[in-house]
Amino acid sequence: MKAAQDRKDREYSRVDTYVSLQVSLVPPEAKDNLRSCSSHELLGVSFPPLPDIEDQSLAQSLLILNAKLDAILRHLNFQKEGLEVQQASPVNISGGGMRFYSSEPFVVGDLLKIRLVLPTHPDTVFHVYGQVVRSEPSSCELHNVSVNFTVIDEDIRAKIVKFVFEKQREQLRNKRRH
Repeated sequence: MKAAQDRKDREYSRVDTYVSLQVSLVPPEAKDNLRSCSSHELLGVSFPPLPDIEDQSLAQSLLILNAKLDAILRHLNFQKEGLEVQQASPVNISGGGMRFYSSEPFVVGDLLKIRLVLPTHPDTVFHVYGQVVRSEPSSCELHNVSVNFTVIDEDIRAKIVKFVFEKQREQLRNKRRH
């Protein structure tokens, strides 16, 4: 009954998905002045959208070139971030927090730095902080860890919420097809 009430009281929708994820414990002396950010902020670059072009073959060529440049920039940014190609991890994520598996035995109250890559277009690295609200042993020496996001910019939260809704729509479409 309590679990059903907890689900009903949640502020944000959740989705089970896979994301690249790095989690580390924030040392007590570093807990002041924490700030969330995204890889776009770290690059410090924004580009205007491509203009409308009447020549369709030229427009198509520019879109292909733009996609290739995006891929190169994303790869360079991930290298800079220390996020080489990683295996995606199963998570349950919402705008309010996430659940994931960890080999580290975090305890309730720990503050974690979370770097996650949402598979959006373009892929974006988010740096957020969350407090452990649950940590339970799981199988294979892993721990099932739940965190509430405590240091997260509202723009980043909105992007996570949008990602969750897009994933839910995708999962519903896939269910209808099968």
